[in-house]
Amino acid sequence: MKENRNMVLWCAVVLTLLIGGCLGSADRSEMSPGLRVSDQYAVPTPTAAVVDAADSGGGVGGGVAEKYMVPPGGKISQDASPDYSVKRKIIMTGSLNVQVDNFQAASDAVESIAKRYGGFISDSYSYVTGSGKMRGTITIRVPQKDFYTAIKDLEGIGTVESKRTSGQDVSEEYIDLEARLNTFKKEEERYLAILDRADTVEDLLKVEQQLSRVRGEIERLEGRIRYLDNRIELSTITVEMYEVEPITQSWGIRDTLRQALGGFISSVKGIIVFTGSALPWAVFILVIYFIIRQVRKKKKVDGRTG
Repeated sequence: MKENRNMVLWCAVVLTLLIGGCLGSADRSEMSPGLRVSDQYAVPTPTAAVVDAADSGGGVGGGVAEKYMVPPGGKISQDASPDYSVKRKIIMTGSLNVQVDNFQAASDAVESIAKRYGGFISDSYSYVTGSGKMRGTITIRVPQKDFYTAIKDLEGIGTVESKRTSGQDVSEEYIDLEARLNTFKKEEERYLAILDRADTVEDLLKVEQQLSRVRGEIERLEGRIRYLDNRIELSTITVEMYEVEPITQSWGIRDTLRQALGGFISSVKGIIVFTGSALPWAVFILVIYFIIRQVRKKKKVDGRTG
């Protein structure tokens, strides 16, 4: 009886060990087949495609990324894709054509309006007309949130002859630039990880060449983004101003007389030119005429005497 009890106990122990082993193998089977636990949680290693994909730009041969593996637990930023659902990016521009009584006073008013909203004058040009009146153009930059308010204030410096406002939506370009910038930054991180593992001068030069290319693209994209940010944050308003030209009281008589005198002088010049050109021919024709006349007279006299 005691032996039967011991046999049952041993069977229970063996069955427990078998069940435990099956559960352990099942947990391991949930991982990728053939990988160790450390491999499961290691950072993905940059493959040869990282370098090979850039061969066209820098001529780096394959195999560098395969040679320099990121060790298990090595840290490369693997952040999730950024959220590109940004608000719409609009570049606002406006232009006004304004008739003013005093150009200088209007120019000072435009500058004051720009400073009132934290803006500035980006361009200014003026000149004096033949009648002594001033004309010119002033371009100001103001924050986008104050764009329409500034336009309203500028309308008060004189009589508005024309006004135009427009908005350029650059949201799609902006999102595309940010996505490409993020891609290049991740590529830069991968090359830096490879660079830390390089152990030959040849491999160092190859990786640094690709890093130089990637960083150039990053700088170019960041520059374009900064330019768009500036155009978006600060709207552009161009104000063309001119003083009223004086009204003449001659009803055009003075201009008409001036034109008539000019036409008379032109006609006299034409007559002089024609006379100078025709005079030699007239003298030549007169000489021939007198010669022929004398010949005819001589023939008549000879006929009578004969």
